[in-house]
Amino acid sequence: MICWMLLFVLTTTCVSAAATPASDLSILPTAVRHISVSSQEELEAAIKTARPGEHIILEDGEYGELIVTCSGRQGEPVIVRARNTLGAKVTKVEIQGHDAWVIGVDVINGGAAKLTGARGRISSSRFHTPGTAIQVTASATGSIVDHNEIASQATPQSEYWDGILMTQNTVNMHVFRNYLYGANAGKFNEAIVTSHTTSVRTQQTGNIIEYNLIENWHNTRAISTKSGGNIIRFNTCIDANEIVNRSGVNNHYIANWIEGDLRIHDEGQVIIGNKVIGGTIRVASGNQPPATPDYIPAKDTLVVGNDGILEVGFNFAASDIHPAVNTRIEAHKGQIKLGRHVGTTISEVTDMEVPTPIKLTPADVGPFAPTAPRSLVMAYAELQVGNILLPITAESAEYVVRLPFGLTAPPEIKAVSPEELRLSKLMDPAATVQIRQAAELPGEAVVEVADADGKLLHQAKIRLEKAPPAVDFLFDGTVATEAAPGALLHTVKDNIAIGLKVDGPDWMIRRVDLELVPIVMGDKVESERRTLYSGNQPVNAVLDVYAVEDGTYELHARLESIYGHVSERSATLLVDAWTELNDELEPPVETWFFGLMQRNKTVRESAGWQYATDQPEAFFGDSTRRVRSAAGPGPEFLIWEAAGLWEFELVVYTRDVQVEKAVELAVSAAASADDQSWQVLPYVCETAETSAAGWQKQMLRGRLPDAATSAAVKYFRFTISEGYAPGDIQLGRVILIHKGKK
Repeated sequence: MICWMLLFVLTTTCVSAAATPASDLSILPTAVRHISVSSQEELEAAIKTARPGEHIILEDGEYGELIVTCSGRQGEPVIVRARNTLGAKVTKVEIQGHDAWVIGVDVINGGAAKLTGARGRISSSRFHTPGTAIQVTASATGSIVDHNEIASQATPQSEYWDGILMTQNTVNMHVFRNYLYGANAGKFNEAIVTSHTTSVRTQQTGNIIEYNLIENWHNTRAISTKSGGNIIRFNTCIDANEIVNRSGVNNHYIANWIEGDLRIHDEGQVIIGNKVIGGTIRVASGNQPPATPDYIPAKDTLVVGNDGILEVGFNFAASDIHPAVNTRIEAHKGQIKLGRHVGTTISEVTDMEVPTPIKLTPADVGPFAPTAPRSLVMAYAELQVGNILLPITAESAEYVVRLPFGLTAPPEIKAVSPEELRLSKLMDPAATVQIRQAAELPGEAVVEVADADGKLLHQAKIRLEKAPPAVDFLFDGTVATEAAPGALLHTVKDNIAIGLKVDGPDWMIRRVDLELVPIVMGDKVESERRTLYSGNQPVNAVLDVYAVEDGTYELHARLESIYGHVSERSATLLVDAWTELNDELEPPVETWFFGLMQRNKTVRESAGWQYATDQPEAFFGDSTRRVRSAAGPGPEFLIWEAAGLWEFELVVYTRDVQVEKAVELAVSAAASADDQSWQVLPYVCETAETSAAGWQKQMLRGRLPDAATSAAVKYFRFTISEGYAPGDIQLGRVILIHKGKK
């Protein structure tokens, strides 16, 4: 019976029709039963009663901890998967049962995953965590970790941060097509680790680590091996420190693309077809013999068909006195350097087959890669609608397909041939498909499926709609990129032009609003929200750093289309445009090594100045001041370099002195501080407090009249007019705020 009320909505996140053919692991086993859940309570109840071969489908939304205690059977795993990849958000994943898989979840709030059951799988999921993202214990034999996105959130205080950690006895793991990036802090950051201990160096763990992309991994190791019998192949490391065989025998490193180092210790390693750029292949000497492993010298290493600088007998530590032994080098491309070594042989040719490394991109890995796992459905037909694949099933007679906003005409809908099916299996391979195309966009198409005798099997409507506009920020004409998914951060050093890139023509846009709101201690200050732009065209606004203080802001864009769509986009702006010069007017100090060390920050000053360090209690604790000396009969001045000066604040101590007549402040745009062309600045003088000794603390504050004047300024001058006795006016502090490098 046809269910007319069931409505499937497909968007452009569906599998591309031009995707690479799937491997065996990219097709999920057919479910014996689907169980749909939409709450934490429903999820926990479904897990308690799940049987081998069942799929628990997580509808979009937020859940709590995902603890999989049920078990499947070999070939019939229990699968907990998001209906839409990354649409289901959980705080933690733990797979305790055997033959249990988790697919496509977004692990939020710094959560992580742990696999303890045999033949488990964590796939197509996303992690942003300050600790180890995915831990696989010794009991999780034969498990799979694939197509995950793992962003390091390690801090400088992090002792260890591992992306994927296999503990010391984990065997027969398959780790592939993962995207790991962004480890720039912490003491030990290792993207993929086979063990944290060298005690299993002779154990043949048989793990396969392949086709992973590790990017921006600056601290310690991209891939670290400490067990034996592993295969590390076709991985890409970009801006990463090194791949290292720390210990472990009989490992194979094959056709990896490494923009960093490949370091090899221990016995029997095979190094074939690797390309090393900007680093070195290091067949290392060692500081310990195998009986007490620490840095074991490389022995019986086969090095064939690699490309890059090769060093044999490289000393990793100063105590590496044991040489690399019996290194066999064949068909090497690049410079060969020999250090502490014994028995090295070199041949320009080889009879071995050398594979070619592949430089992977983010599109090749992670949750949305063409090879990511998916479930096949039984369908009457599979249709191609633009770049979207749409199975037509018996359960639905109405579909909604959301197409890119910028399309002005409906795409032609075609039936996919049986040989090219990606998402489905045909219920009746002999059936014929007739399609009545949509005449306009938005619009409606109709598909009819008939059997070999022409009998109607199924009819369905396909409603074609426009997706909401895709919106990106343009900063000075360049599309802003995310440091991590959902984390758009841009540092602002100067005025920037802000625009929006929209995937559609201007006439489809009804209204655009662009607002800026300060963020203080993680909270938005709504009372200070300001509008940067409001109109009916894509934004062309300027963020004027003269109008905002340094700090953190949320930039928020809201766009409404003529079709009623609303799209919103936010970015975090870190305004860091201003430099503060704080001169506490410290006197010279005598040092035992350098002698008399000057600490003044002025670039020029008149001769009639001295330092005052006496009676700090009379000057509100200020023990470092500048005063006129007796030798100065005329005006006395101090000059600071202050390119781009915008604001200033000075502390002056007086008794019975009219500051506005006694003190002149001025700026100069001249190339030299010796130039006599100065522009006098107005300022406001306020008495902050009066000490028991009668000294008044005067605050002198001001700002340049406009941005153009500020940009031209080179120097700032403080002058005490003639006619005032030494000590009448004492300068306590100078703060100059100007644009420029910190």
